[in-house]
Amino acid sequence: MPAEQRAAADRTCRYLENNSPCFHYDKALDAGWPIASGIVEGAARHLVADRLDITGSRWTVPGAEAVLTLRALISNSEPRPAHLRTPGLTGDLTSEESRLAA
Repeated sequence: MPAEQRAAADRTCRYLENNSPCFHYDKALDAGWPIASGIVEGAARHLVADRLDITGSRWTVPGAEAVLTLRALISNSEPRPAHLRTPGLTGDLTSEESRLAA
């Protein structure tokens, strides 16, 4: 393992050891809270990978951020941001707009 990777692994282990009293996964699971990276990974795949990992696509950081912001708003059923609203409309995305944007 290269020294840089080893140092990162050591920092991670030190963090976990120093903060282990704060990790109460047993209580969280008993309360029914989701404890898994699968939920986060699924959301990341849905929001990020399904759109940005299209074969042959190339993104700038500002372009990717703009698309991901819109996808997050659509996924969360948030109203359309003010700068994207059409005068005279409510600002909410129609089901067709949501389908096309996603």
